[in-house]
Amino acid sequence: MKKINFLLLIFCVSFGLISCSSDDDGASTSDRMIVDGTSYELESAVISNYGSFDGVSNFDLSLVSSDLIKIAGEYFPEQEKVSGLYFELYTEIADQLPLGTYTYNDNETAGTFSAYSMLLINTYWANEDDAEYIGSLASGTIEVLKNGPTEYEFTFDVTTTDGKKVTGYFKDNDVYLEDDSWDRPSAEKQKGFFN
Repeated sequence: MKKINFLLLIFCVSFGLISCSSDDDGASTSDRMIVDGTSYELESAVISNYGSFDGVSNFDLSLVSSDLIKIAGEYFPEQEKVSGLYFELYTEIADQLPLGTYTYNDNETAGTFSAYSMLLINTYWANEDDAEYIGSLASGTIEVLKNGPTEYEFTFDVTTTDGKKVTGYFKDNDVYLEDDSWDRPSAEKQKGFFN
């Protein structure tokens, strides 16, 4: 009986080690955001280039808790309900998102992200009215690093207008890149995660 228990123990430990091995597509356990102590896994990132105006370029970065699919030329989450962060970043360079640290400032100058940046928690992306939480960012930083043509790293430490603290990290070797400079939203259209 002791022998059977010992073999069963070895099987369970071996199975646990195999199931924990990193044979996924590069996802890391650190790819997440932590909101007031609660952790949310991040799966994908999209960088949208909205072009230049008045000498400043605008890139939007969405970090989401779902894999993405492309429909009619636009990226959408595979899951209906997602969590994530959205940053509206301003730069001096028009054709790529420059590396460096971006700081909250709502004056739309290079090296900043604006008050249109937001945190979403458990929201139906097609209908944000059903969100558990949506809040604008009001302070903090995000650091952008790049290791290859589509391999980016993002480290962020931000706070919402109502005081929710959000920290985290995301790295992916296949960040989705979109050129939306032809589709600059009008003053009436508010930009967001997937619009």
